[in-house]
Amino acid sequence: MDKQRMRQHLLLDTLRTKSKLSIQECAQLLNISESSIRRLLIKMEDEKLILRTTGGIQLNVAGNPQLFDMSKITHLREKQAIAAYAADLVEDNDIVYIDSGSTTIQFAATLKSRILNNSINNVHVLATSLPVMHLLSGVCELTLVGGSFRPSLNDFVGYATETFLNHFHFKKAFIGCDAVNTSQGLMTTSTENTRIVELVMQHSTRCYVLADSAKFNTLSFIAFAPTDCPYVTGVITDCGIPEDVIEKHQKAGLNLLLAPLH
Repeated sequence: MDKQRMRQHLLLDTLRTKSKLSIQECAQLLNISESSIRRLLIKMEDEKLILRTTGGIQLNVAGNPQLFDMSKITHLREKQAIAAYAADLVEDNDIVYIDSGSTTIQFAATLKSRILNNSINNVHVLATSLPVMHLLSGVCELTLVGGSFRPSLNDFVGYATETFLNHFHFKKAFIGCDAVNTSQGLMTTSTENTRIVELVMQHSTRCYVLADSAKFNTLSFIAFAPTDCPYVTGVITDCGIPEDVIEKHQKAGLNLLLAPLH
């Protein structure tokens, strides 16, 4: 990847977490002059990647439906901590499945940084999510799994997706979650998600569920695994989770991995 594309990737990845950047912040981030950054930003706006505002830039989500506007995501700091912890689990030559969702998109962005920094090599990612595809395109070997498109989540589900995934085995899988409950287990919002997650879990050597602490002791629509599911290697959450909640869920069979908050 050439220097200009790497700079564009770094700016876009930062925008996904900060929503907006000033010209000065862009220049400091890339360690280039303000005149150079202005030329780069004009090019990025021409490519419909960003919108230039008074004194800064923001993501052009409307012009790029594959982008995921992280400014609308709750508990972003916690999700970024979880993503950093999870990305450190990926090793050279891993075949990785990445699920759809706001936390897994943060994971994909962090994984991308590790790959670009040559911390890990020869990683092959399979995903059903267009935002994940956009993040990792040109960075590592990438397989986008198609099927019936869901505009609300920018991902693919359904029979074709499940049939395709059934042919693969993953060294590691990273799955999103909408609720964690000791009686109901790990939960999500739709039966389509459940079928895909169940299939991926059974085809993975290690499977990690990413769930911020606000999702514990809550309920969602449908469970995809009990708390003591043998297919779940661990649930990665942030260290903001209360001690009594940790103890309660560990007693229910959940292996909790706590990501430090920075």
